Amino acid sequence: MKKLLPLILILLCFALLASCGKKEEPVEDDEDEEEEVVVTFPYSTGETFTTNLAPSEKVTHVIRADITLQLKSQKFLDNLTGAAEEAAGGEHGGGEEAGGGAGAANLLVVRDTITFVLRNTTAEQIIAGDSDGQLALREKIVAALNEKFATKSFVGVTFANFVIS
Repeated sequence: MKKLLPLILILLCFALLASCGKKEEPVEDDEDEEEEVVVTFPYSTGETFTTNLAPSEKVTHVIRADITLQLKSQKFLDNLTGAAEEAAGGEHGGGEEAGGGAGAANLLVVRDTITFVLRNTTAEQIIAGDSDGQLALREKIVAALNEKFATKSFVGVTFANFVIS
């Protein structure tokens, strides 16, 4: 019995170390989890998105729009904006305005991706057809964001105050 006790203690220590030593995968996007809820997210801090469109026939147009992203889940939104990191105590008050953290970096990538799509689209492509041009633009933005973040969690884009001049 005396020889068995140290063996049991050693096995318990190994079991405890094995369970503590497991690294959990970072929670990104659960592609297997099919959530029915679509979360809307005005990606910017209330400012209207303004940028040049691709020039056509030596004319450059400007687009102004309030853009709202539709995301697959709240969990993905939290990861995108860094809310999960803040809740874990990783960042206090660092948000986009302060320029810190993963959330701010992700929002810059979102803005850059949308800008890239818009600057490679002409006004004629957007205005083409009744709403076909805007629908195609929405699909391009969603596809570009999903490709950039290697996910399928961006499911839609809505525009408000949509003006091309």
